[in-house]
Parts: sequence; C-alpha cells; structure tokens
Amino acid sequence: MPISKKSVFDQFTLFPPTRYMGSKEKLVPYLYDIFASLNFESALDLMSGTSAISYLLKCMGKETISNDYMHMNYLAAKCLIENGTARLEKSFAETLIRQNRRSNFISKKFEGLYFDKINSEMIDNINNNIQLLDNSVEKVIAQTALIRACIKKRHRGIFAYTGLNHDDGRKDLRLSINEHFIQNIDIINKAIFDNKKIIKYS
Repeated sequence: MPISKKSVFDQFTLFPPTRYMGSKEKLVPYLYDIFASLNFESALDLMSGTSAISYLLKCMGKETISNDYMHMNYLAAKCLIENGTARLEKSFAETLIRQNRRSNFISKKFEGLYFDKINSEMIDNINNNIQLLDNSVEKVIAQTALIRACIKKRHRGIFAYTGLNHDDGRKDLRLSINEHFIQNIDIINKAIFDNKKIIKYS
C-alpha cells in the first residue's frame, strides 16, 4: 500500500539539512511527484551525494541502494540510509569529546587554515575517540556527526578558501566543534528510521 505524501514528507523533514554544492535536496518535491507516478519497488541512487534522494526513496517505502565515490557521502548513506535502528545516546556521544592526544594530525597540519587551535584540537580529540569504537555503526554515526560539525562550524560550509576572516557573527560560528558535534548526533538520531525494506550502500 502506498505511503501517503504527508507521511513521506513528515519523515523527510527530519533529514539533516546540508550545505553541499549540487545537492538535489531542493528537487525533492518535484522528484517525489515523478516517483509517485511510477510503479516500482526498488531504486539505485547513483552519485547519491548527501543521500537526500535516497532518503526520499526510503521514506516512500522503497528498497534503496545508495552509491557515491566520496567517503564522506559513503558514511552519510551508511548512517542514514542503510542503518535503520542504531543510534548514539547523548551520554555516550559526550564521552567522545573528552581529551585524547593519540594523534594531532588536524591541529598540526590545518590549524589556522580552517579552524583555530582550540577547535582543531577538538576535531583531533573526537576523531581519536571515534577510532577506538568497536561498533561499526556507532563509528559511522559519530563520523557523520563530526563531518557535519566541521561543515556547520565553517563559514557557509565552504572549504575552498583558507583563513578565519569571514566571521559574520552567525550562531553556527559562535558554537564550538564539540557543541556542533553533540547537536548533530541528536539531529542524526532523529532522522534514523527503519522502512522494513532492504536498504544498503553499495
């Protein structure tokens, strides 16, 4: 039985918004109308990017396969499309921001280019703690949240320039990487759902 348009978009509103050049998220209403006019049960979303269209298809109750070359997009699809039940508790996520000096790759190589010293060290801490996780799904959720935290913290989510001189006072720039990370864990948790169909990243 087809899922109502209202139910589809009630769920889709939970999809984590993106700042991704070329994202098809704005096309979702138009693509929904096209998809709804067709008789199909499974779909392959090639070059899935942010996974917005994969998420739409999942909301429509379709068997969905996502595929993208970029690793960050692979993580997003594993987290939001393939995963339907696993979440990270806030209390557990908060343990991932504790200090861990196992590696200082970000603060050593990129400090001052994209983030200041404090936030660069926060990225290192979180990433170091994520690498210690044994549960692969928890690791994917945490990695996706960290990537989104970095995008939110960066002015307009743009990494095509270096420097820290584009602070226009918006709230996203006031929050730390740690705060963005915890916020995005919550956003991702709310977006995760199971449509009872075969969903995977290939």
